[in-house]
Amino acid sequence: KLEYSQLEEELKSEQHALSELKNSHQVHLQRSQESSEQIAVLEKEITTVLGATPIDQYDEVLEDAEYEFNDC
Repeated sequence: KLEYSQLEEELKSEQHALSELKNSHQVHLQRSQESSEQIAVLEKEITTVLGATPIDQYDEVLEDAEYEFNDC
């Protein structure tokens, strides 16, 4: 009888750990998705800005964009 309740406790513990792992994975996937969306938006902005920028000013514009991206 004691062994059964001990196994039951271990199982609950394992299920809880598994549940936490799943939640952590979901959060990671969501953050990854959000980052991908942010990158897509920034790429679009960079393309738009570069399209309106003379070639000799590209480096300056890209440095500004990189600085802004690192703030995300």
